[in-house]
Amino acid sequence: MGDIKEIRIPQGEFWDEKNERFIYTKAYTLRLANSLVSISKWESECHKSWFDTKLGGEELMHYIKCMNISPNVPDEVYARLTPKDITDILDYIQDPMTATKITSTDTTVGRDTYVTSELIYYWMTKFNISFETEKWHISRLITLIRVCQEKEKPPKKLTKDELYARHAAIQARNRAKAAKKG
Repeated sequence: MGDIKEIRIPQGEFWDEKNERFIYTKAYTLRLANSLVSISKWESECHKSWFDTKLGGEELMHYIKCMNISPNVPDEVYARLTPKDITDILDYIQDPMTATKITSTDTTVGRDTYVTSELIYYWMTKFNISFETEKWHISRLITLIRVCQEKEKPPKKLTKDELYARHAAIQARNRAKAAKKG
């Protein structure tokens, strides 16, 4: 279930002051996917880049609804999310979901580019990444795209000092091999 976050909303009992009666709600489990599919849905409804938006308030609640893959969840269920639930969801959204660390200082993805879901789909097409990955956690997908970009770059040219050091190391190994042979 790694790419899915589950939030359990317990059943509840609430007093309806207007109608002066108790309201009983049933329990729900929200299954949330912070994926390209969710982002695409959010962007198509909000008409702005998810990557350039600081999610909070109504926009965050709307994104949580877009992330939900559980069927038939009434809107009132989202109002029952606790502050801890929201913190857990935000932690899940920020989770890198990978052990891969990219050490390049040149980060093409997201820099000086207005990133939208369509641009990510373009990168997926460019790097021949399966469209099944659109359901991955977005952090994993972006990391995969960045790995593809890094692997596509031409090898970095060595400085003179690096070339001399490499040549000296090769000579030292060759001398050591020759000395062993006798």
